[in-house]
Amino acid sequence: MSDLSTHVLIGIDPGYDACGFAVIHGTPGNIKIKEFGIIKTCRTERIESRLHELRCGLLEILRIHCIREAAVEELFFNLNKKTAVKVAQARGVILELLFEQKITVCEYAPSTVKKALTGSGSAKKVHVQKSAAILTGLKTIPRQDDAADALAVGITHLFYLQQNQQIKTHRKK
Repeated sequence: MSDLSTHVLIGIDPGYDACGFAVIHGTPGNIKIKEFGIIKTCRTERIESRLHELRCGLLEILRIHCIREAAVEELFFNLNKKTAVKVAQARGVILELLFEQKITVCEYAPSTVKKALTGSGSAKKVHVQKSAAILTGLKTIPRQDDAADALAVGITHLFYLQQNQQIKTHRKK
């Protein structure tokens, strides 16, 4: 992967009520957003229907943007077990879909994302969101936390890609 500016990827913040996504490309110094937002599922539907809605919504985004690489946030919970199980189910559907579509997946812990964007693995969410807005040229922080989190995960992956590319270039010398 020699030119990151043409490398389109998706950042995903898994969820079953609202799954954040951000389609981005560029380099860490020149990040372009193609699309970001949330895939919302209907709260009155059964879990299997909601997981299907999530899968269909994500599949459409993947196909529209011809995604070949994804960055997915790992789960971290201070919430109740019932919520944790449902989010884990959504994450399973997401990972299976990415595998089915032959999309390379990299996973990032929340602390890794925080450190990549702010320099501190224990940064507050608002600091991560502000950094993501600055790095992408947004005038304000995205209103939807899930979309902002997905954007941060995608940016983290761009940093990783650039670092990996620099290591490969250095080794060739």
